[in-house]
Amino acid sequence: MSERVENDMPLANVAAGAPRVIRVEGFEAPFFLAESERDAYLRRFSTLFVDERRGRRGGLGRVFHATNALGEQLAVKTLIPPQNDEGRNESDEELLRAAFRREYECQRSLALLRGFPRLFGYGTIDGAPAIVMEWVEGVTLAEAREELAVDAEGRVSPLTVARMGRDLFELVSRLSIVGGGLVHRDISPANIMVRTTHRSLARQRTEGSFDLCLIDFGSAEPAASEGSPSRSFTAAHGATRHATADYAPPEMLSDDIAAVEWQRHSTAVDVYSVGSVLCELLGGEPPFPGASRAASPYRLKTETEPTRPAPAHDAAGDLAEVLSCESEVAVIVAPLALERDLSPHSEELASALSRVDGQIVDAVMSCLLADQRLRPNPELMRDEFDGLSEHYGKNIRHALAGEPLVSPSAGRSLARDGRLSPSRRALRVGGRLGGGVIGMSVALATAWLVGQGDPGRITIVAALLVAPSALALLVRWRNVSGRTGLLLGGGVLLAASAGSALGLWRLAGLGERLSGVLAALFVCACATWLILVIDYASGNFPTPLGATPTFARALGSGD
Repeated sequence: MSERVENDMPLANVAAGAPRVIRVEGFEAPFFLAESERDAYLRRFSTLFVDERRGRRGGLGRVFHATNALGEQLAVKTLIPPQNDEGRNESDEELLRAAFRREYECQRSLALLRGFPRLFGYGTIDGAPAIVMEWVEGVTLAEAREELAVDAEGRVSPLTVARMGRDLFELVSRLSIVGGGLVHRDISPANIMVRTTHRSLARQRTEGSFDLCLIDFGSAEPAASEGSPSRSFTAAHGATRHATADYAPPEMLSDDIAAVEWQRHSTAVDVYSVGSVLCELLGGEPPFPGASRAASPYRLKTETEPTRPAPAHDAAGDLAEVLSCESEVAVIVAPLALERDLSPHSEELASALSRVDGQIVDAVMSCLLADQRLRPNPELMRDEFDGLSEHYGKNIRHALAGEPLVSPSAGRSLARDGRLSPSRRALRVGGRLGGGVIGMSVALATAWLVGQGDPGRITIVAALLVAPSALALLVRWRNVSGRTGLLLGGGVLLAASAGSALGLWRLAGLGERLSGVLAALFVCACATWLILVIDYASGNFPTPLGATPTFARALGSGD
């Protein structure tokens, strides 16, 4: 959108004051419009009233509040041009423009999903590219933390942190359903909004669910599967796109890492960042305090262990005072304390709360492993925090009675392939071996029987029977536990099997044996589907409680 301000002054240079009339030029909608709707839609955003007093810096640009003639609340993000005119490089400015456009494309793919700003279009403002989107009414998580805090150090109730973790990981999980998936790569309290349009922050805390919105996609990149990484915009064009050091994983803080480009396209990047955010909410500070000021944040995060947060119940000098600030926990604790005739100052009550909070701390710490291959998947972390929230009251009762706590993971193997429990690893190996033996045996036996000693015919039949399975496993490659790998492998298996069936039908000389060969093809495809399903299930589906380690045992601590 090209924008003009009164007196032809650029938006960024207008002194703060009353809203200014902005002309938006070159505007384009993010979706297809019928010719009958196009003019009305463009007029809706051709003239905006921008309030420079309500703005903030955001990644590659600056965001201002605006309204249109209909009174709609909008956000206008404009690219910040280089400030040093003498050293201004046209190629650098073009790269920034391309990066800004890429940010728009990332947002466009998410605009219809809940938890992300609605997108209205793209254009230029006074020659500078701009994005017009929804103005998210609410507060950043950094601001919300001040209201949610239950002590002077800014700690948030562990139960609230678990619920917040569930909702944050739900947003990260949604990123994976867009195309081949997206990785935000700069999740921080400043880039997480809590909407307050329909429910106040206090009401959301009381109800136990948060209306979160992830913003600022200036560093976002498409996700890439291991073995076929796409080059990022940074690598391809040299544009500088920083992550926030206090919350970023090590792989985002140094270029001197093997296969760093693939690592930066992994959802594990966002898992680490969300874990860092939750760590700050739990303990009042990020897992590596002062990382942004360290000489080498990368070395700090790879050579030292993250600080284990001390939740409010552990750090409280007066537990009763903390409970008075977290009504959602007090409602749970009060009847239990009355049953056992416990005072709010009781050591027994404090110990029980500390034990239950330890599960939440363990879950957060599992996200902060320096080796991204060992971090949990976002979908499983969402379910983990959901279980922690659901069983919080029940586990306090168990802790007061000295009983084992309910495992929120219910036996799920929450880590990636390299951290599978022995039973799940055995299931995966057995499934692969069984499916492979069945498929190869049927293919070779069928090819030998119908080939009648003709080496050429035997080879052709065997190849047509085996090809769909080989293609499905090759396309899926190492994405063994991901939904994308399962769906992609299954789709290729189905399409390739249809192609092989057509090839066998057209192969001369099969005659009455064609039905038997097609049956063999079906068996081979089923055997491969068995491998795909078992690979996926062994990394995702729950098993009976206690069948595999809980978070604490997997990390080598606790009960």
